[in-house]
Amino acid sequence: MKDWKAIFDDAASSGIHHAGPDVGEDELRKRAADLGFEFVVIDLRSAADKESFLSAVARALELPDYFGMNWDALNDCLTDMSWRPAGGYVLFLIGFQSFAEAAQAEATVAIRILGVAADFWRQREVPFYALLSD
Repeated sequence: MKDWKAIFDDAASSGIHHAGPDVGEDELRKRAADLGFEFVVIDLRSAADKESFLSAVARALELPDYFGMNWDALNDCLTDMSWRPAGGYVLFLIGFQSFAEAAQAEATVAIRILGVAADFWRQREVPFYALLSD
């Protein structure tokens, strides 16, 4: 079992983490709130392709109107976040495994973009975590 307190306390551990079925959303939400992080649940349980993935992310993050519903636009928004300022970010992607099984190529791109965003924020010493839940 991961020590989420230790992970969230260390901006250098920003990145993509797998959250097993034993990880409670309430525990993560509380820990993020205690640190002043934005906590966003992205429900991917019905996502089966690029369009449904991007729609779920856009809804959950309340992406700006200029979001272009494509991978480049997602990358741009995740490395900006000016419309959603916070001390750090925790994206809790529920159902990611199901999405990956339905759309393997798209899931690979999504993981790459989440990783780029985490690297971007880590360099700026802003915590950014993408927690992939099964």
